[in-house]
Amino acid sequence: MARVSAAARGADPHSALFRWMERRHDWLAADIAEHGARWAARCREWALLPVPVLDGKGRVPSAGVAKETWRRVVRHVEARRKRAAAKEAELRRPVPAARPGESVFGVRVLSGAAPPESPRPASPAAPTSPRPAPQPSADDPLARVRALMAERSK
Repeated sequence: MARVSAAARGADPHSALFRWMERRHDWLAADIAEHGARWAARCREWALLPVPVLDGKGRVPSAGVAKETWRRVVRHVEARRKRAAAKEAELRRPVPAARPGESVFGVRVLSGAAPPESPRPASPAAPTSPRPAPQPSADDPLARVRALMAERSK
């Protein structure tokens, strides 16, 4: 079990201290604002917990390590919340209305006029002969694509 736990800890780029602070960010920020950081006292208490909060090297963190880790956690949480707010704002952004004649997602918006007439079917007396597809030149990839599209549209 210890090997499994060690492997899981090794896969996380952040220390147990970082994750502990991250999970309790709001509470810890309020506590620091009310009582001050007092990193040395906090580190002593973290060592006495049933599951001690350790730094990236598996040791009880020093006051300097705890202070620097807290700075990194604050930046990390702020960036994550900023990304989430931007994503939420993007989802709530209104979609601009299409103007008459503008094509939106392959659909042409009409300006109150009647829809265009469907093409009339060819009369049975006048058979249509298929046009030969233009032969693409070897050095023009766009011509090859056009020829392929013309062939498939028959």
